[in-house]
Amino acid sequence: MTQSSPESSLNESLPNELPPNESLYKSITEFVARLTARGVTDVVISPGSRSTPLTLCFDANPRLRKWVVVDERSAAFFALGMSRDSGQPTVLVCTSGTAGAHYLPAVLEASNSGVPLIICTADRPAELSQGWGAPQTIKNQSELYGAAVVLSGAVETDDFEPAPLADFAYEAAVGSSDVMDS
Repeated sequence: MTQSSPESSLNESLPNELPPNESLYKSITEFVARLTARGVTDVVISPGSRSTPLTLCFDANPRLRKWVVVDERSAAFFALGMSRDSGQPTVLVCTSGTAGAHYLPAVLEASNSGVPLIICTADRPAELSQGWGAPQTIKNQSELYGAAVVLSGAVETDDFEPAPLADFAYEAAVGSSDVMDS
């Protein structure tokens, strides 16, 4: 496990111009900023290729402490411990498919003990999710955690409204009655 510091920021290796999908990066950056404005202070990242936009945008936020834990199961329990200690949601970030499945034991424990977590998993585009020789893919990844989560869904990049989604995710994690009743 490593903690990212300003000296070792992933941003040092980024080009000066934004990637081709600039609007996606801007939306994720706004999502991250809104989470930090709500009180999120830690993100645990298990890097993968599909989650690169999430990883880079979380890393770019100077208000967050970043933790890199390659093993997803360990990352999830590490985040669970931080959230249990602080009472605030810790964000988990991983790539698509079975990587997110490794979070499940900690997600179940968090659910059963009322510990707030926000989980951001990347997913393959629908047209690449099955039948492409990638056995780690999961059908309906947005339903991976079942009843153990209050809020789950797929965010399409073309209709992503970051601020309301961040507010809704935060309120769901901390157990706001406004989210529970909607």
